[in-house]
Amino acid sequence: MPVSTTAVERYQPVLSEVERTTLLGFLTGYRGFTRDAYALDLRQFTFWCWQHDRGLFDVRRVDIECFGRDLEDRGKARGTVARRLCTVVGFYRYAEEEGVIEHSPAVHVAHGSTTSPTSPTWIATNSGHPGRRRPVLTA
Repeated sequence: MPVSTTAVERYQPVLSEVERTTLLGFLTGYRGFTRDAYALDLRQFTFWCWQHDRGLFDVRRVDIECFGRDLEDRGKARGTVARRLCTVVGFYRYAEEEGVIEHSPAVHVAHGSTTSPTSPTWIATNSGHPGRRRPVLTA
């Protein structure tokens, strides 16, 4: 009688040294639950990029917006989608400020659902780090 087994393989995307150090540098600016949430957001975005054959620094605005639409299509709450996009925008802003990329592909990415009559308002606040700003969702 044949026996079938199921093997589980862990996903481990191959990141360049520049991608890895930029991700770590961005996350270093945060602590606790914020850092955990941002790390999750960036892991999911990195996985999405890997699934779509995109390097982190090869994406365009349309790719980031497609990531958001994919999250919506999978039933993620509007607030979750907005936060994940906010994290991605912040990551690319950090990469631009650090000179890793010349221009952020996320500059004009819409935060939140475009189908909602009430979209969230975004403001920039000081995150406690000189010269560094992060987007914050306000009601």
